[in-house]
Amino acid sequence: MPETVLLGFLRRVESTSRRLIITNMRPRATPSQDWTMTIERRHVGKRLSGLVIHRAAGTAYLAGQVADDPTADISGQTRQVLALIDALLAEAGSDKTKILSATIYLPDMADFAAMNAVWEQWVVPGQTPARATVEAKLAAPEYRVEIQVVAATPNAA
Repeated sequence: MPETVLLGFLRRVESTSRRLIITNMRPRATPSQDWTMTIERRHVGKRLSGLVIHRAAGTAYLAGQVADDPTADISGQTRQVLALIDALLAEAGSDKTKILSATIYLPDMADFAAMNAVWEQWVVPGQTPARATVEAKLAAPEYRVEIQVVAATPNAA
C-alpha cells in the first residue's frame, strides 16, 4: 500500500517497497510567474551547446574548447583555448576567478608540463579551480588540448 507524504505545495512523494514517485504539485506558470528554472543555451549546434547557463543555480557549463588554429604547438593551442574560455565566461557574466572545476584532455601526457606552464600563467593565484587532467583521444588528431569548465555566475534578478 503506497504511503503519501506532502512536502508543502511543491511535491508529493509516494513510496512503495519498490519505487519512489515524486510528483510536482506546483500550479501551472503564467507569463507573469516563472515557476521553472531558467536555463540559457548559447552557441547551439546540432550536437551541443557551447555554453549553458543555469541562472537559478548560478552556474555556467562550457563545452570542451579546442584551439581555432590546430597547427600551433601545445603552448599556442593552450593559450587559444584559454582565450576562448575567457570570452565565454565573460558572455556568461563570469570570469576565470569563478571557475569551480576544469577538466583538461591531452592526447599525449608528454605535453602536460608545457600545458601547465601556460595554465599557471593564466590562472589567478589563490583562485585555482578543482582540476583533473586526463589522457584521451580528441576529435581530431591535430588537437593537442581540450578544456571544459564549470563556473559560478550571478543569479538572475
